[in-house]
Amino acid sequence: MMLHDNDDDHDDDGGCGGDDDDFMLLLLLLIMMMVTTTTMMLMMMTTTTMMMIMMMVMIMMMMMMMMR
Repeated sequence: MMLHDNDDDHDDDGGCGGDDDDFMLLLLLLIMMMVTTTTMMLMMMTTTTMMMIMMMVMIMMMMMMMMR
């Protein structure tokens, strides 16, 4: 983990192009997750599914924070 973090720091020093690409990929993943969750909500509108969707969104946000 520490080596990975150091590599990320070097990438930041070298150029932000790669980091921007990674951020765009994360945004695309989030958009796809949002679309799938919205379709699931429309298909079955129940409190349990809503809670599951919220948990998935929180996990994705935590993953994004860890990736940076």
